[in-house]
Amino acid sequence: MATFSDPSYEYNDDGFIASSSAKMPDVVVFSDPRQTRSDSNQSSRAQKKAFMAIANVTSIPAADVSHQNEDDKHNDDEDTSNAQNDALLHRLVHTKLLSGSLNPELNLTHAQREKALSGRVLEVAGKTRLGKGEVAVRAAERNKASKRVREGLLRKKDEREKQQLEEAKNLGNYHPTLKKLFESSSESSNSKKRVRGLGMGVGKFSGGTLKLSREEISTVTGRGAHGASRRGHNPSRGRR
Repeated sequence: MATFSDPSYEYNDDGFIASSSAKMPDVVVFSDPRQTRSDSNQSSRAQKKAFMAIANVTSIPAADVSHQNEDDKHNDDEDTSNAQNDALLHRLVHTKLLSGSLNPELNLTHAQREKALSGRVLEVAGKTRLGKGEVAVRAAERNKASKRVREGLLRKKDEREKQQLEEAKNLGNYHPTLKKLFESSSESSNSKKRVRGLGMGVGKFSGGTLKLSREEISTVTGRGAHGASRRGHNPSRGRR
C-alpha cells in the first residue's frame, strides 16, 4: 500500500482515500455605499433634531422669564403713570378756582357761587381738605345763626344725607366699604368724651381720692421756682 505524505489526505477503513475537510466557499457581502451614506445621514439628522429639541426646551424658560419680566415692568410703569394721572386730575378738579361748581352753565345763584369760590380759596390756602372747602364755609355760616336755626339746619342736613343713602341703596351704588362717604360730618367728627362729675382743675381724682403732684402743690403754696424768682426780683414789695 502506497503512503502519502500529504496531511490533507487520510485513509479510511475501506482503503479509499478521502479529503479530511471540504473547502468552504468565501462569502462576500456586497452593500450599496449610497445606502450606507444615507443611513449615516439619517442618524446624524436624528441626533441633530434631538439636540435642537433639547436646546429649545432649555431655552424656553429663559425666554418666558424675560418676557414675563418685561410684562411686569410694563404693568408697573402703567400703574405708576395711572396713579400720577389720578392724583393730578384730583388736584386740578379740587384746587382750580373756576371748577365745575362755578360753571356758568349750572345757573347757580350769587350766594352759591360766593360759597363755592370761598370754599376753593380755603382749599388752595390749605385751611381745609380738598373738596371740603364749601362745606367748611357753610358750617361757619351756620354757626353764626341762633341755636334754633342751627338745630333746624342740622336736622335738614341729616334728612338729606339719609335720603341720599336710601337712593344709593336703591340704585345699587352702596357698599359697606363706602359707609364713611355717606356719614354726616357731625357723626364722623371725634367728640371729646365728657368726664362725669365735677372737674377740679388740678390733680387726678381716682379711687375716691384726689391725687396731686409736687408741681401742682408748689403752684398752690407758692414754694416753686417761679414763686422764689418772683420774690427775688421784688424783695422790697413785701416790706411796703
